[in-house]
Amino acid sequence: MRLCARRPAFTAVHGFAALLDGMSWVCFRQDTCSYEVLVYPDGMVSSNWTSKSRQNKFSVSWKDGRFPSSQSCPGGCQVFGDVCSCGMTEEIRPVFSQMPTVSDLAKLKIGATPPISACSECDGSIRVYNQGQTVDEHTVFEHQGKFYSNKESVVLVSGGFEFRNPPVFLPSVYAETRRCGVWYRVT
Repeated sequence: MRLCARRPAFTAVHGFAALLDGMSWVCFRQDTCSYEVLVYPDGMVSSNWTSKSRQNKFSVSWKDGRFPSSQSCPGGCQVFGDVCSCGMTEEIRPVFSQMPTVSDLAKLKIGATPPISACSECDGSIRVYNQGQTVDEHTVFEHQGKFYSNKESVVLVSGGFEFRNPPVFLPSVYAETRRCGVWYRVT
């Protein structure tokens, strides 16, 4: 990381902010934060966010049963003993691109509140609530008084691996590219 090259002429310049403090100045620079998941030999995971989160191992539903291992830790990952530590991001995507069957609704794991708008397709045992003309991640399905969001949250792991995002493992607010504040004091 670099210190601000010189004292800014104003309090905010080129993505930097400076607070003047007598003879010294403090420079705030934004850097992208990264997130990592620890993958254990049995496929269980833990967040590498803090020392406490590392202690919380749990099983996840890996796509196609495939996950990184310390013997074949992919690029973008590091081996620590028998654990593979990999970068990760969250992705929200639609499950269906057209009207599902009643049995297909079991694939939807995220509930929804009853929509304010009227249903766009009201015939049949499944009602559809769309914001537009297409079935996408904003679509809500209703069946027997229960509401389902047409989306899935997955954690994408370096090397092309992914698993269903368990509730509260990687909240959406952290999944977007975030900025970490890095403070430098120059005297």
